[in-house]
Amino acid sequence: MYKLVWVKTVPGYERYEADAISGEIRSKEYRHSGKPHVLKPFYVHREKNYLGLNLWKDGKQGSPIPVHVIIAKTFPEVCGEWFDGAVVHHKDKNPHNNSAFNLLVMSNSEHVKYHMNEDVEFRQIALEAGKRGGETMRRKFRGL
Repeated sequence: MYKLVWVKTVPGYERYEADAISGEIRSKEYRHSGKPHVLKPFYVHREKNYLGLNLWKDGKQGSPIPVHVIIAKTFPEVCGEWFDGAVVHHKDKNPHNNSAFNLLVMSNSEHVKYHMNEDVEFRQIALEAGKRGGETMRRKFRGL
């Protein structure tokens, strides 16, 4: 059983905290000032508009991590438990809305089934891609 807390330390990154409501990531002690500071994310997947951050650990800067993944892993009581191969679904389809209440952890196959049932554009692209192969679907869905 989880106790709901709206601001929690990011698992594996003790210097940072995540806000479930705003979807923001903060440094707990910005440049040794003792004050928290909201980090400014950048585009990690420009074609999908996903925002990400490079978090520091053990004195080294890490690879970019999408903000929605950080939030989902920090708030499993809201988004669902993280597992190997998990993907994060934005309920409102807005990749900039990283509030924990807008995110849902699911398998890739569940994610595709969801979009096949709910998203007419995705379904049309997927049906056409079935005729031409998977690469066509990836190109069309990304807008390439």
